[in-house]
Order: sequence, then structure tokens, then C-alpha cells
Amino acid sequence: FRVLEMSSTLLEQARSFHEDVERLEKATVEILLEHAKTHKDTIIQAHLVNKYLTKVSERSKQLADLYRDEDGARKEEINAIAGQSSPNVFSIFYDRLREIKEYHRKFPNLTVEKPEDFIPTLEDIEVFFTGEEGNGKFLDLHRFFEKYINLPHIKKIPEHSFNSDYLTYLKIYFKFDNNYKDKGPEYVEYLQELVDYHIDFLDRSQPLFPKDKALQKMDEEFQDVWKEGFTWPTENKEKINKPHIGPAPPPAHSENANGNGNASDRPNYCSYCKKQFIKENVYNAHLKEKKHLRAVKNAEEDSGFNKKRLYLEYKLSRLAELLTEQIESTKENIEKKQARTYDEIAAELEHEDEAEESESEEEEEEPRGIQNYPVGWDGKPIPYWLYKLHGLGIEYKCEICGNTSYWGRRAFERHFQEWRHAHGMRCLKIPNTRHFHEITTMDDAVNLYKKIKADQWKLAWKSDIEEEFEDTEGNVFSKKTYEDLQRQGLI
Repeated sequence: FRVLEMSSTLLEQARSFHEDVERLEKATVEILLEHAKTHKDTIIQAHLVNKYLTKVSERSKQLADLYRDEDGARKEEINAIAGQSSPNVFSIFYDRLREIKEYHRKFPNLTVEKPEDFIPTLEDIEVFFTGEEGNGKFLDLHRFFEKYINLPHIKKIPEHSFNSDYLTYLKIYFKFDNNYKDKGPEYVEYLQELVDYHIDFLDRSQPLFPKDKALQKMDEEFQDVWKEGFTWPTENKEKINKPHIGPAPPPAHSENANGNGNASDRPNYCSYCKKQFIKENVYNAHLKEKKHLRAVKNAEEDSGFNKKRLYLEYKLSRLAELLTEQIESTKENIEKKQARTYDEIAAELEHEDEAEESESEEEEEEPRGIQNYPVGWDGKPIPYWLYKLHGLGIEYKCEICGNTSYWGRRAFERHFQEWRHAHGMRCLKIPNTRHFHEITTMDDAVNLYKKIKADQWKLAWKSDIEEEFEDTEGNVFSKKTYEDLQRQGLI
């Protein structure tokens, strides 16, 4: 047992830290020797080992600080134990004993920690993946695909089925070109969310991967290629695009009147406003004009915006390299779903059920006995895995819609914009805005509407209080006070 509250001596702290490191190393070896039966078990083991290694790193840093002994406290403690700091060794011993007794007298109910409580177990690990991600085997980019096709500069993908469009997107989303027309803030926001998802997926699916070092290396490489200038290649479309390092393309209309040299090298030429001045004093006066200063500011903002956009594109392409296996698996999975029949899907599900022992009983259930089991376009019951994936067995009730039941999360979220819910909101005399999303009871909707109206009234313009009037002598009054004084003839 180890006492948590009492720091004890520095030597005892060092001994305790060494003990923790040894226990964690032993636990790591035991986990790695266990054979993971499923892919999910492998992910959970990796997360547990990552926790162990993180704790080992923390304890190692604390030990390094103790052995560094910058304040000399550890050396003084060793000298005190050896009796070199004072000739009376017994007085030091009894002083230390008195301190320990006094400490335990103040804290009689001292809590202790068992060594096994310090080390997490497999049951303490929770890793969340969506149904499409398949416990880290595939990427789930559906919401990014929907954003992508709605971007202003994107040409619509040839319209086949939704999965076919999504499959095309999986092949091109990490490839970029040098055409930046109409790629504004919406495009940068889309890139940022896509990069964040890839980093989060990498963290969940590969916890032992040195993510921080890889991201730092990406940042350093981008700074180097940004200084040298780079363009995206236009060939090898089937491979992940890598930036072509080289001089940036020269700006348009860069030659002088004689056809030689760069326009920016000519004297008295303003590259921001693209104007040539004959006299130097006119050029110097132009540099102080608001129009020129505005052009300089816009050019700097555009340069920063372009750098951020290129940085996100570069980072996404590098992250796609790290997740090449998952991307290919995702494309194969989508193609299989398009080509498989119902019997093939059922056979694969049965095979997965045998491998996933922890979920076998739940997966082997048949849809028989379920009331209102949904059917597909062909009139046949939909696959049971699809029924569970969309949570169609979960009931959501909405009081505003007259206690109507909605089965599945998707149907529940969609109903807020449908006629039934909108009619219920109109009956309550409440606008059906985004503020009332996820609100299903009438009391909650009415109370929220009152609160929103109160907040809007506080922010609204009140002419009687906030409008000011001034008399001939320069005195300032509110509108109400001014009208009262004017009515009394005092102004």
C-alpha cells in the first residue's frame, strides 16, 4: 500500500515512482502477451498500452526532476541520513519520527491506494466509433461529402446512386489542384473540419502512433515548402498528390513596357495597385493614400488566407498518406455493399457474429417478433444489421406533435422541420426556429420562448430611455424627461 496524502521523503518518492514504473511495464507486457480475438479487442488493448506508456512517461519525468536535484534538497536528505549534516544522528532521527507521528495524529483516517487501483484495466477503456467506421476499419466521411458537394466551386459529381457519388469522393477528396477560384471561407472551414476528423480518427484507431511528432513534422515541412513555393501536380491522379517544390509561378503582367524584366523592379511602380508613376514625389504621396493602404492590407489578408488554405490542403494530403489502408478499405467496403445481395450480407454478418464473441448473442437475434419491422423498397424486411445501425428499434415521442412516435434517431431529427411539428409550434404561437430543436414537450417550448423574448427585450432599443435630447443650453436629457420638461414649459 502507498500513502497518497503524505509526501514522505524525496528518497521515498523516488522509490515509489520506480515501483510504479516497474508495475506499469509488467502490466504492459501482460497485455501485449494476450491474444486479441477481434479487431475491437486490438484497439482496446492499444489504448490501454498507450495509457500505461503515458503514465510511465509522467513518472520518468518526475524521477528525472528528482535526480536533477536543482535545489539540492535530495543531497541534503542523503547527508542527513548519513549523519554528515549534524553530529547528533539520534536527534535527527527522533525529530523525523516526531513529524510522522504528528502528521498521523492530524490525519487519523488516512486513505491509502492499492497498487492494483493505480493501474487501469481493459474494463476502464471506452473507445467510440460510428457504425460506418467499423471499430476503426473504415472512415465515415458522409457528412463531409454532403458539405463538399454544396461548396460553391465544386462541380457536381456525375449523378449515379448516392454510394457511387460517395465512392468517387473517397478517391479525390485528398487531391488538390492549383485553381483557387471561389475557394473562400466555406472551403477553409470544410478543410479544417476534415483535418480535425482525420486527427481524431487517427487518435482513436491508432493510439500508439506518435501523432504529435508526425503533426509537428508536417508543420515544419510545410513552412519549408511555403518559403520555396510549391504547386500541386496535375498528373498521377490515382496516387495521393504530393506538393511539387519549386519556384512559384511568376505573376501575370510582370514584364515592363519593353518586354524585359519584372514590373515590380521598375522605379516608382506600385505592385499593390498595379500603377506606374513618372515622378517620384507623386509616387511617395501615393504610398500614403487610403486606397493604397487598403490595397496593402487586402493583399496581406489574402496572403494569410491563402497560406492557411494551402496548409490545410497539405496537412490533409499527408494525413491521407497515414490512413491509406483505411481509405482503401473504405472504398472496398462501399463497393462490396453495392454489389452484395441480401444473402451475402446475411452470411457475412453471421461470420462476424462468430468472431465477435462478446456481441454474438445480440447479433444473432432474428427480426422475428419485432412489431412494425420496416421494409425496403422491394417490400421485403430490411437487413437486421441496418435496423440496428440506424437505431430503428428506439422510440422517440414528441408531445408537440400530439405524442407521435418516431423510430430511429434520423427520423426524430428530421421531424422538427416537417409539417406536423411546425403545425404544433404554430398552435403554441411559437416560431419553429433552430432554438427549439430537440424540444419535444410543450412546457419546455413555452418556457424557452419566454426566456428568448425576455433576452431580446433586454437587447432591444428603448427610445424612452436610450434616446437623448439636448436643449439650447447643451443639457442632455432622456426622451421622456425632455418631453415632460417641455410640457411644463421649463424648456
